[in-house]
Amino acid sequence: MRTFSLFISFLCFFFAVQAQDSTYNEYLNQGKLPQTRAKSFDWKERFYFGAGGGIYLLSGQLEGFIPLVSMAPRLNLKEYTDNRSLSIASNAGFILQFGSLGNFTALYLPMMVEYNIGHLATRDADFPVGLSLGLGAEYFGGNFVGDKVRHWAGIGSAGVYFNLGGRSYYVRASKSLTYSNGVNTTFLSLGNMF
Repeated sequence: MRTFSLFISFLCFFFAVQAQDSTYNEYLNQGKLPQTRAKSFDWKERFYFGAGGGIYLLSGQLEGFIPLVSMAPRLNLKEYTDNRSLSIASNAGFILQFGSLGNFTALYLPMMVEYNIGHLATRDADFPVGLSLGLGAEYFGGNFVGDKVRHWAGIGSAGVYFNLGGRSYYVRASKSLTYSNGVNTTFLSLGNMF
């Protein structure tokens, strides 16, 4: 429940940022057009990759949490201005553990369409903080000492990107909007964008 409250709080913050004064909105809506390179789709200029760690929370018929290594690739499909874009993104996580007590593996594969604003919306974005909001689907599969779990669901996602010490970082959250096999999930991650 606490995770869901954090997710709702983040969404409220996102919408509050959207409702800022007209000068800010005018800058975003009438900002510089993307550079000439955006006219010819160059995936190398529109591809972003991040890596870090995260926690996968399960509730419902299965309760608990799983620490995962996270990877956050993103490809901008459309760049509206230097500070706004539409992308297809993921925030995949995995863990592999083999030992005398048994094997423990987990794979989390989400796929989202996200709207990005501010920092890292494009390569030319000039804001120190950026936000993303999206919808998509997730797959989770795990093998916990012989017990297999498979989960499919629709998800909502949100992320904050920020510049700290000349490097870009992200904090991301995704929450299942539908249940599969009586399981509800949340994934929270923190990492560095390259």
